Amino acid sequence: MSILRLTMIFLNKRLAKQIYLHTVMRSIIFLQIKCGFIGVFLLLVSPLIGQLAYSLHPMIFYSDDGGYLEIYSGIQGKTLTKKGDKSMFEYILQIDNDQSKSIFLDKYAIELNAEQMDTDFWDIQRIGLEDGNYDMTMYLIDTYSSDTTKYAVTLEVKTPTSAFLSKPVICTSIGSQPELPFEKFGFRYEKLAYNLVTEEQNKLCYFQEYYQPTIDANAQYLVRYSVLEGFRNPSMPGEALMKGFEKLDGSKQGVYTKTFDISDLGSGDYHLLTEYIDSEQNVLTTDFQNFQVMRPRKEMEAQMKSDTQFEQSWVQLLNKEETIYALKAIAPQVGGQQSEILNSVLFAEDLTRMRYFVYAYWAGAAPGYAEEAYNSYMKVAEAVDKTYVNNVGYGFETDRGFYFLKYGKPDILISEEHEPSAPPYEIWIYNKLELTGETDVRFLFYNPTLSKNDFEVLHSTSNFDVRNPDWQRSLYNKAQGEVNGDFNAGEVGDNYQRNAVNYFNNF
Repeated sequence: MSILRLTMIFLNKRLAKQIYLHTVMRSIIFLQIKCGFIGVFLLLVSPLIGQLAYSLHPMIFYSDDGGYLEIYSGIQGKTLTKKGDKSMFEYILQIDNDQSKSIFLDKYAIELNAEQMDTDFWDIQRIGLEDGNYDMTMYLIDTYSSDTTKYAVTLEVKTPTSAFLSKPVICTSIGSQPELPFEKFGFRYEKLAYNLVTEEQNKLCYFQEYYQPTIDANAQYLVRYSVLEGFRNPSMPGEALMKGFEKLDGSKQGVYTKTFDISDLGSGDYHLLTEYIDSEQNVLTTDFQNFQVMRPRKEMEAQMKSDTQFEQSWVQLLNKEETIYALKAIAPQVGGQQSEILNSVLFAEDLTRMRYFVYAYWAGAAPGYAEEAYNSYMKVAEAVDKTYVNNVGYGFETDRGFYFLKYGKPDILISEEHEPSAPPYEIWIYNKLELTGETDVRFLFYNPTLSKNDFEVLHSTSNFDVRNPDWQRSLYNKAQGEVNGDFNAGEVGDNYQRNAVNYFNNF
């Protein structure tokens, strides 16, 4: 991994800046759920633009020297566009004051090798700021696709003169373990990506800083924390699903950590409310953090037990082999965490759970005519299986079979088997992808092994699928002496009977 950095500082004051890059060996899940029985939830601050999945959390804290901005940014490595055996992403961070004058500019790029592409990365920056209002803009760039995500927010820095709480920082873990990537106030922690609690997490961890410049050292102060349902502001009334207290010491500034059980929370949107309380039970100040919980496996189990129609449904006629075949056939239609559930159900090979996944998927996809929709789809799946079958698996498990079931039959199919400097390849053109809404989308499949039906997807113009800017070099790897400029540029020169570029760009 290599890092290139350019930092420009326009402040004529103290600037405390610490930058860390950490590798987090765990999976950050980006959700794209469609099946009705699981439900759909919006991510907090982490949209998917193109293929880039990121988590971004800017927060303001205070020290004895004044205020500072702390930015947590995470990138899911496998969503970056690959060029050969590398991928790269770039950050551009700009901070302007309330006179629209830039006071801070930072740009750096991180290049990942083949071993790091499936790894998720966290970065933290701490930047000292004087009291005032600021506009923060961050650009996250997938270098090899040029897809750029812009995140902008207005920040206020105002040194506390009375009781004040920072935003709670929700974490996956807080402790002393050396593998936890970040450190603050003597403890280590890992930030919770997207403020999203996933299936495996039964406890909620957070820490919060508190400030009380006029504190009475002999008085008792508490923080009351509570979890309410739904995204909300602190002023919105609501019934607490769980609550507790944390006693604070008599210091003017400090931090507390809290971990509590949330295993009873189902999937949904939640609100963590914290209230700073004095010895007379007066609420001095409040703050909050919204978060989400996703527990589709647990909910599928509960749904299966309570579903009175499942035991008498049409899926009970499917034997084990037919059920496995049906599950693998619908894999192109599912995504995100639903794919993980599908994989775990297939791995366990429990017939009841496998049947229920098939039943629930079609009940959600085609309410009122699930069996008819299933039968119709399986006829197409069986035809695709026969057309694209190879010695590895079912035909719909090959790249061409997968995309046929995902997006349907292409409007135009160009097949080329006789170009001298390229293996057999196909170009599929879709006028419109109903699933994504994109128009004029193209896919390129090629067969570098020359084995029967061993076509791989090499490149596409879809923002939600494989994009390979190096596809010409991969396709025409026998033509390394006929390139435009350096061969690493990835563009192969024009030549007789070399038609893929023309087909792909101009057909």
